[in-house]
Amino acid sequence: MVEKSGRRPKDRETRKEIGMGEMKLEEFLIECEKFLSILMESVKDMPPPIEFKQELLVE
Repeated sequence: MVEKSGRRPKDRETRKEIGMGEMKLEEFLIECEKFLSILMESVKDMPPPIEFKQELLVE
């Protein structure tokens, strides 16, 4: 939206474009950040993925 107008959108425009107000969007993004942090923490000590040879896969 900023790219279209060159300015920060107003709450009314935000609600119209994405279906939620600016405050709810901020809360949503904060929760997304928490979720991603938990996800990154949970996978940081996982072993690397097993490499498969393409020719061994059945189509």
